[in-house]
Amino acid sequence: MRFCEICSKAHELVYTESVKNLTVSLPDAVLESLREKARTERVSLNALVRELLSREVQQDSNWAESFNRLADEVTVTSPEWNWSREETYAERVR
Repeated sequence: MRFCEICSKAHELVYTESVKNLTVSLPDAVLESLREKARTERVSLNALVRELLSREVQQDSNWAESFNRLADEVTVTSPEWNWSREETYAERVR
C-alpha cells in the first residue's frame, strides 16, 4: 500500500512491467510546482514525473530517428571533386 498525495488515501500499486526506483533531488520550488500540477491533473506525483520523463525520452528518440532517416535519404555528390582524408587534414598537420 502507498499513500496517495492527491486523495490522502492508501492505494495498492500494480505494475504490469518491471520498474526500478529512482531518487531525484529537486529544488523546493520545482517540487511544489510538480505537486500543484499533479493535483490539477488528479494524478500522483510519481505518475506525473514518470509521464514527463517518458515524453522527454520519446521526443529525443523521435528526433534521433528522424535525423537518421533524413541522413539516409540525403546523398551529396560532387563529380568534379574527390577528396581523401589525408588531403583534408594536410593543412592542419603542417
